Amino acid sequence: MARMTIISRSLLYVACLGFLGCSFDGGNQLQGIPSSDSGTFPDSSSLDSGSVDAATLDAATVDAGPRPDGSVADAMIVPDAMIVPDATSCGFVITEICDSGPPLSDITISEFELFNTDTDIRCRDFTQNDGTASCLIYTDMFTVQSGGYLRVKGSRILLVASASDVVIDGIIDVSSKRAANGNPESLGAGSEAAVCTPAVAAENDVGGAGGGSGGSFQGSGGAGGIGDTNTSGGGDGEATGSEAAMTIIPLGVRAGCRGSVGGREGLFPGAGQGGRGGAGGGAVGFISIENFSQGSDGRIFVSGAGASGGGGQAGGGGGGSGGMIYIEAINVVIDGWVISEGGGGGGGGIGGTQGEPGENATLNQDGTG
Repeated sequence: MARMTIISRSLLYVACLGFLGCSFDGGNQLQGIPSSDSGTFPDSSSLDSGSVDAATLDAATVDAGPRPDGSVADAMIVPDAMIVPDATSCGFVITEICDSGPPLSDITISEFELFNTDTDIRCRDFTQNDGTASCLIYTDMFTVQSGGYLRVKGSRILLVASASDVVIDGIIDVSSKRAANGNPESLGAGSEAAVCTPAVAAENDVGGAGGGSGGSFQGSGGAGGIGDTNTSGGGDGEATGSEAAMTIIPLGVRAGCRGSVGGREGLFPGAGQGGRGGAGGGAVGFISIENFSQGSDGRIFVSGAGASGGGGQAGGGGGGSGGMIYIEAINVVIDGWVISEGGGGGGGGIGGTQGEPGENATLNQDGTG
């Protein structure tokens, strides 16, 4: 969607499953996303370029590509006049800010800033109706300027409430990223604490184990690939891949779900271990008493992490699902990118060689990926 303008009190949320790229776009060039939390802005070609080879002979891989049909509804827009008829009310769908005390002074992000929802002194403790622990920031006005970059981590999701406007002309990154290039795994806000239903485990197999499934959120993640298709490890036949977990209907703003682990090569000493599933994307919510506007340079990312490859003859892990973005305001204008992508699945090991890791969720520079 090139531009979205909603007049009258409105609510929008975006959430995504593993392996489905979801976005609202303004047709503009996408800026690079740092692969760590150091504040650097690498070219997209340097971002975690692990490939997933669907042609691996024995150990299963999980397809890292987007689902071609795009049939899952990835966004919902609900006219909020049916929910909160009083346009001046400070009672919102997910929170009541009337009793939160006076708002903080304007918050403006003009350069790189790392925000931790567990330790930042601007956080007010808030628990949503579904029990999700949140960091609530209540401010007069919240702005991310062009060139500003807010990286959000921590076990709690982030809720930003404004007594006037929310303006996003820079980048807000609440995505999760697998360990790569010497950097440890980095989780988007709320991902660590997200409660998710378990997937059906992949089958272990000495000749090539089954692959892990992608994380499920509001849609099912991709199923794990079949291992040992040439029955090289004995007469036990093929190894089934993991079946994706049940989908989740969110009752509040919450993060996405981790993909499942790949099957092991076996239970004998030294057997190859299945690849770890990628972490789900984090979650962020914006609540504005007046306006929410995102310019053409604005980007909000809550994408999932790529999975690890399997060792030995073990299966690769499944990619993490995208997380959730929630927006509620009198007027909502989006002319940039609002993105919740699933991470790529890891490749299966073969002949003792570690499988390739799945890619962290990124879009191509021209915005078509």
